[in-house]
Amino acid sequence: MTRDILESVTEDTSCWIAICDGQVVGFTWGFRMSQEKLLAMVDMDVEAIRTMRLWCGEGQIAYQSELGVLEDYRKRGIARDLTSRRNEDFLQNGLEIGVIRTKENPPSVTYQWYQKIGYRVFYRYRDGSARVLMARQLAGLEF
Repeated sequence: MTRDILESVTEDTSCWIAICDGQVVGFTWGFRMSQEKLLAMVDMDVEAIRTMRLWCGEGQIAYQSELGVLEDYRKRGIARDLTSRRNEDFLQNGLEIGVIRTKENPPSVTYQWYQKIGYRVFYRYRDGSARVLMARQLAGLEF
């Protein structure tokens, strides 16, 4: 896992943390990912990529690896602010399509939140884990 993280950290990686009273209460990070690496990551078929491209266009992919906020600090806009800053970084680096992995059933907090801001499922894992990949264009994203 550490090697995967190190290989993903590039000049256009975006990482933000939220701190309250000296404690990290939220974080997010993401990075550029090639279409080939996305395909290989989950062994998906090309049809899933075609669906994503149909919805989102041919732009560069920003894989939004992680987003988390401590439970006691949720519903305060922290996730929204962190994601907004991360998306600004992505757009400045020419990344146009946001892709996230989350759990659909039962729907995770992350799944519900991303669905509310316009992300759509374009791939369901075949391993019975209920994990999905969701995508949307980053331009025009409002929280």
